[in-house]
Amino acid sequence: MPKSPMPFFWYELMTSDLDAAEAFYTKVVGWTAQAFDKAPGMPRYIVMNVGERGVGGLMTMPEDAAKMGMPPAWLGYIHTRDVDAATASLQKAGGAVHRQPDDIPGVGRFAVVADPQGATFMFLQPNGPDQPVVPASTPGHIGWHELYTTDWKAAFDFYSSQFGWTNAGDFDMGPMGTYQTFAAGPESGGGIMNKPEQIPVPVWQFNRHRRGGKTGDRQWRQDPDGPDGGPRRQLDRAVPGSARRPFRLDGARTVRGSTSHRRTAFDRKIEGRVLAWRRAIPASAPRLSGLPFLHR
Repeated sequence: MPKSPMPFFWYELMTSDLDAAEAFYTKVVGWTAQAFDKAPGMPRYIVMNVGERGVGGLMTMPEDAAKMGMPPAWLGYIHTRDVDAATASLQKAGGAVHRQPDDIPGVGRFAVVADPQGATFMFLQPNGPDQPVVPASTPGHIGWHELYTTDWKAAFDFYSSQFGWTNAGDFDMGPMGTYQTFAAGPESGGGIMNKPEQIPVPVWQFNRHRRGGKTGDRQWRQDPDGPDGGPRRQLDRAVPGSARRPFRLDGARTVRGSTSHRRTAFDRKIEGRVLAWRRAIPASAPRLSGLPFLHR
């Protein structure tokens, strides 16, 4: 286990239509787009910003991935200070390596990997100094990380042993099974659960934090298709951290989600455990300024 947790810190969409994706996420999510041209010879890449801070990037899906039948997808990067060592450790623990460590000129060193159940993510060892951590409750930024898998307990054991993630409580969701929450540092957390039948393979989903409100929820229900090319699907289920979880397909049919910080009875039930988690964070660490379910 590493001495300090290794969280997700960058998110990337590989899409079949880069222009449509840029238009969708700027209009619907409110991110601002900025062309990235600091890596010579790199394919067109668009950084999506909230204010002056980048949230993630958009790029056209690599040709080899498209030929393998990979659909458009968001992937997350886990921060590491030694991508080669992290990749070797993951492989020894039963994970898969889809692309061996390689350099991105002017950016850093990365690798494409998967956990033992098959959920894909990436490592990145960035060049230069680390940026300040963004509070988990910052609107527009990723506020919750959720893994749908085939064995939630084995998955949690894998991520906790490899990346130093800690147990933040588990919750019985009845027929949906157990929801295991985790902390990946003072400003990063999420949940792990067995995937429902509708999800064909294990996958990570990254939920953008937004300001909650009944108006937004009503719009989701009243406008099922929307005028912007993004069909909407509403899954009315309570999960730790949000009153509702709207899932939406963008123009390239990539699933994304968002969390709202309106509290529910379920949120109040787990608040004591979350506060206990906060007390366990060393005094020297930056304090957790709030995950969605801590907001009133």
